[in-house]
Amino acid sequence: MADDWQIGDLALCVADRLPAPRDKPTKLLKVGRVYTVTSVRWSFGEQCVAIGLAEVQSRGPLRDWHACIFRKIRPLSDIERASFMTDLRLPQTVEA
Repeated sequence: MADDWQIGDLALCVADRLPAPRDKPTKLLKVGRVYTVTSVRWSFGEQCVAIGLAEVQSRGPLRDWHACIFRKIRPLSDIERASFMTDLRLPQTVEA
């Protein structure tokens, strides 16, 4: 499956609609918000992966969303986590 989605993954919303000319933005999703995946299935005419979200339900009967409008938030490795924490402690300089 695309991005190897699994139940419990965190999904960052990167678009509030599919990349189709007639698709309208949904008021249920917010770009930049993180959602928790509750289900994963191959769907929509075998064209994409559909994911269910804990925080919001789709308007459709199956209550799933096209995974292409989300990016999977991958957990940090131990090295990445240590580097991130070090960066947080570094003084920030502001250029004028």
